[in-house]
Amino acid sequence: MTSADVAVTGGRAQGDPGKRAVGAAGTATLAAGPDDGSPLRIVAVGRMVPKKGFDVLVEAVAELTARGLELELVIAGEDGPDAASVRRLVAERCPDAVQFTGPLSQCELLALYRGADVFALACRVDADGDRDGIPNVMVEAMAAGLPVVSTAV
Repeated sequence: MTSADVAVTGGRAQGDPGKRAVGAAGTATLAAGPDDGSPLRIVAVGRMVPKKGFDVLVEAVAELTARGLELELVIAGEDGPDAASVRRLVAERCPDAVQFTGPLSQCELLALYRGADVFALACRVDADGDRDGIPNVMVEAMAAGLPVVSTAV
């Protein structure tokens, strides 16, 4: 993570005692995790293509786990041209923190969102100029009441 440090806090979300509150700031402060001792659960959804930035997200997870934050990243979606390189990166940097589910039905996605603490989207502009607008999965996660962390793209 080169442009900013991240602060992740592990309090309870207002109005939902089963959810943790997650916040970001310009300083590197890491909380011990949720009150119940389970790792912070991050969800990302999409086809593994360059513009989705799954490699960036995996690098961020590797950095956060190296700093002592207990978390797990669940990546749901179809394999694509970046699948092999993303899986290789996970194996090298953070094999215990990332799992892949493959494609899920809408009902399964809703259950995944509801069991997560935060949705992460690391989109970027691809080499050929391809980019996401407002990805449906981000809107779905927000509709499910999940906090969303995303790049500016």
